[in-house]
Amino acid sequence: MSLKVAQSFARVLYEQLLAQTQPASAVFNPPKVFTRAKVHSPESTFGQLAEDMYLAEKARTERSEFARGSLQVLRNRLDAHILPRWRDMPMAQVGYPQLMAFLQDMSVDMSTITLSQYFVAISKVFNHAFRMGVIKTTPEFPKVKIKTQSREAFTPTEYWRILRTARSLRGNPPPLIASGHCVKITNSFTATTTCRPIWLGPWVSWSTALFGPAI
Repeated sequence: MSLKVAQSFARVLYEQLLAQTQPASAVFNPPKVFTRAKVHSPESTFGQLAEDMYLAEKARTERSEFARGSLQVLRNRLDAHILPRWRDMPMAQVGYPQLMAFLQDMSVDMSTITLSQYFVAISKVFNHAFRMGVIKTTPEFPKVKIKTQSREAFTPTEYWRILRTARSLRGNPPPLIASGHCVKITNSFTATTTCRPIWLGPWVSWSTALFGPAI
């Protein structure tokens, strides 16, 4: 008997012995009901593909591949403005003109960041439709230039003043900033008024030490 035949015989014998010694709970039991693969036609609507895409993203969430918060944001955006616009429209009929009209309408109330995030959700639907064979290609999307407002920077001199002030306050609690904040407590027996300074945090203390009081 050759070596390969002996190895094959030993492997089969080992698997049989292993199956006999395994507990019943360790044996894989396939589910009785399987998820049927959805087949879409070229007439499938945008809403059908969107819901199908959402279920795929939900499955990713269950596999910890997609955050639950992001899934909820996706659901909200679909329900808010995307599905009411194209739910019953055939997927193949949604293209650049429709996306451009969406951009023009939503630009009135949305920032460029929000618009770009909506287009991310819409692109998920198109990519899913492409993978399912409903559309032959994904359309071109309108360009959205994201406008960001950068924080004003300190001058080198101001940075040095911040550093020196921080070092001087190191190890000391930030001082209280006195103000005229008073609380009047009244009950059936007494009426008292208590005035106390407000603690506004170390950042206000540093700002006061650097640039003078702001209040």
